[in-house]
Amino acid sequence: MRFVLFVNVKTLLTIFIHLTPKEDLLLRFQQALFKELLRLGIPSDETTEEALRYQDFSLEKNTDRSMAGYMNQMAFEYKIFLQMHLEEHGTFEPEVAQELTNRSPHVKREHDFPDHHVRELFGVDDPNKPFH
Repeated sequence: MRFVLFVNVKTLLTIFIHLTPKEDLLLRFQQALFKELLRLGIPSDETTEEALRYQDFSLEKNTDRSMAGYMNQMAFEYKIFLQMHLEEHGTFEPEVAQELTNRSPHVKREHDFPDHHVRELFGVDDPNKPFH
């Protein structure tokens, strides 16, 4: 099993999808982003608009050393999570690992939780309404 890890530099929101088939990788990324933003409570019209922004983009090599370190850490954690999940359930759901990552705090960041940061950017973060 091979997976692709997409991480937003600003929010650290993580999208995790199967690598194959490679031909529709960007389309599957858009679909996964749409689904994750909906899970975070982002209104569907804004979610659609955001996902469509990635219709014509290309993948590039990461040159940010801090982000490379973060992505290496996430790849390691996903590998461990994958092993544990396969042993326990016999299958692996990338969406489960993705949700756990986006709900996990990150140290030395202005916003500790990626999911809270994304909700705040979209203006749907209500401090009186528990999210988790």
